Amino acid sequence: MSEVLKAVAVLKETISTKNGEILLALVQDARRFVIRNQYIISKAPLQLYYSAVAFPPKRSVVRGLFEAGGQLEWARLSQVQDEWDELLQILPDHSGSVYSVAFSPDGKIVASASDDTTVRLWGVTTGQILNSLHHTDSVNSVVFSPDGKTVASASVDSTVRLWDAATGAAIDIHHTDDYLGHLRFSTDGHYIYTHSQSFSITHATNSAIDDEYEHQDQHQEILVEGEWLVRDGQRLVWLPSDYRPECLATANNTICLGHVSGNVSLFKFPTRF
Repeated sequence: MSEVLKAVAVLKETISTKNGEILLALVQDARRFVIRNQYIISKAPLQLYYSAVAFPPKRSVVRGLFEAGGQLEWARLSQVQDEWDELLQILPDHSGSVYSVAFSPDGKIVASASDDTTVRLWGVTTGQILNSLHHTDSVNSVVFSPDGKTVASASVDSTVRLWDAATGAAIDIHHTDDYLGHLRFSTDGHYIYTHSQSFSITHATNSAIDDEYEHQDQHQEILVEGEWLVRDGQRLVWLPSDYRPECLATANNTICLGHVSGNVSLFKFPTRF
């Protein structure tokens, strides 16, 4: 599926915005269609002709093509929105509640920590699982180092584990009797802190740290307030009960929500000027 998205991205770059408006609209719509439905397409490809095309927005170009061919006659009464909404995709791989999510500093990877004893690393653009990291009990917290090269996770198994963000390889493990509900790196990336302990990161480098990363927890632009996603006091999206998060993380105009169901959802909003 990632190859399909790459091919669509290449095609999009080759289309002239001056002379190819209709084709460009089709390609952009197809990209949203594939991202939103890649899970069901990969699991049950024939659903491409049923549920995948039944629920895109009414003004979706892809949906319109199927309607024109008569394939959607049975689904015309489906209650769907007019346009694509801000929900970019749902990542449904975890089998237990998601307790912590975190973006890499560059916003290209999101990590999710779950009651199913795993941490998943996902590509934000493709929704593909890049790596699965394993504890022996529920994982409560996950965080990226300031340089984005290391992932740290804390578990009920009384360990803090460090992983290579690119390969998923285990780097180090620290055993502790401390309650491991939250982790954070020092701004220089040389230490990691729990509620009452700190561990030295022996492989840490003196990479330059972006001030935006250092302060992102204090200045999250998009928040969850009750049943709503909110930005600067403005209600953006109402969240049905099964979309209300157990945890969240933000990166620029994208927000990641972790759910009790085990799903991880990504919402992308227009960039403000």
